[in-house]
Amino acid sequence: MQEIVADDGCPAFEATVNFDDTLAGQEIRWGVRLDGPAGANQWGIVTEDPDLAVIRPECHTILPAAEGQATARYFLTLSRFLGAQKFYQGGAEQLRFAVWAPNAQNVEVVFGAKDNGYIDDGGTGIDANRPVVPLKKIGAGIWASDPLLDFQSYVGLPYMYRVQNAQGATRIRTDIHSRWQIGRGDINPKDKPWDGSPDTLDGGVSCSVVIDQDVVREEFEPTTDPPKQINDDEFWS
Repeated sequence: MQEIVADDGCPAFEATVNFDDTLAGQEIRWGVRLDGPAGANQWGIVTEDPDLAVIRPECHTILPAAEGQATARYFLTLSRFLGAQKFYQGGAEQLRFAVWAPNAQNVEVVFGAKDNGYIDDGGTGIDANRPVVPLKKIGAGIWASDPLLDFQSYVGLPYMYRVQNAQGATRIRTDIHSRWQIGRGDINPKDKPWDGSPDTLDGGVSCSVVIDQDVVREEFEPTTDPPKQINDDEFWS
């Protein structure tokens, strides 16, 4: 495979494979082998198949119609895919939101206020001046937005996901792939009175913040408190 730079600015590899037109519509199974710190010729697909009995899972792709083209992707890590991510199109920095929500009926991104940083399930705290960003299913339980232009204009904005769950209830959820939470305290407004300041707000229930992963900034330095841990089951309940 040939090494390239992917649209997220990270190293990637690609290969073009030609199939006979008589195979159009058939399913193929494929994988990748890797040379790296773990050794040479290592099987690289480790999480694709949900059947735990499969020792060597593979990716599945349906071949396109005759003379057609299709692209199949596999991510060795989703750390630069899920969340609020910068990527490049035509050399321009753009923003894409993506989240794993396999049982959701609908997912949107809503923005909060910088001086508050909290949105409740009823929608209180949403910044009405910023349009809601709809997400759509793209497969494997992942929802993603269309590209948003001018990535830098979003840097520093607090946001949360508005999720319609499997039962039809609307829930506001933080981004578990966020690299910065606006909350700097330990108060959960659902449990006890809160003064409305991000300084006292529990980071685990606060808005996530869009950041530029390629820039180190002073305000992102860790505090003396340990980071808030979020349980996946609790997150999507």
